[in-house]
Amino acid sequence: MENLFHYGILIFITTLLLYIAINTYFHYHVSVNRIYFLATIAFVLILLTYVNTPLSAELLWLLIILFLLTWFGNYFSKVKKIDGFVLLNVTKKDYYFVNRFLNEQVDNSLINKTSICYSIKKPYLLVFKGEDSKVIKKIIASLDKQMQTRPKQLKMIQYAAVIVSLLLLAILWRF
Repeated sequence: MENLFHYGILIFITTLLLYIAINTYFHYHVSVNRIYFLATIAFVLILLTYVNTPLSAELLWLLIILFLLTWFGNYFSKVKKIDGFVLLNVTKKDYYFVNRFLNEQVDNSLINKTSICYSIKKPYLLVFKGEDSKVIKKIIASLDKQMQTRPKQLKMIQYAAVIVSLLLLAILWRF
């Protein structure tokens, strides 16, 4: 049972690393809800801590607490109408493209300009305040489609993501 648990964790982390390496170039998913993004990072860190240890109640309690924190974060963001997204593989050069896209959405009267928080200092973070979540989901889906149609370029960030992913895979599967 412990071997199965150990290999299950390794397979999950391997899948996540390969997804990150492939997504950096192909842009399958550009945007991720920031609460889910942080929960995924915490989940992976918790699993990495328990790679070579037997299954315990402590791990289950940590995962339950993480689930409750994620649920509470989602509930809080829905009540306050604050939707935040992490834009993966978006650099300062992509800021102008995303900003132009957001301005087009404002021109189409889908959202209000004052409800958008997007800065060139943090081009990977996009926050909407006080807007309907259904409209935000449509805008984010449209942004994902627009980013997928952009020409694929191998930049330093893509090379770094692939190298780091392969390095972490080698470390995980060294034995």
